[in-house]
Amino acid sequence: MPMIREASQVHGMIMKTELYLDHVVKEALISTYANVGAIQLCEKAFEEVGTVSNRSIWSAFISGVSSHSLQRSIELLRGMFHQGLRPNEKCYASIVQEYGC
Repeated sequence: MPMIREASQVHGMIMKTELYLDHVVKEALISTYANVGAIQLCEKAFEEVGTVSNRSIWSAFISGVSSHSLQRSIELLRGMFHQGLRPNEKCYASIVQEYGC
């Protein structure tokens, strides 16, 4: 829980500054939440970004969600394709791993 609390504090600082405009920072925040198992916060951070057309952000989110909900990650993958984006290798690998292939 301390890691989630710290990630939330960093998230708050990011939102109070213009750092939230940086896609690399957004991707890192989403990945951090996913890595500590805070999927609801991960989803919140993704939603704050909006349905941005950024392959890295989508891939980070899908990769994080895949270890917790394969069904949700497939839904997100469809959404990513709908945005005209293609997942990166890490995204594909995380989904394949969860399928047990």
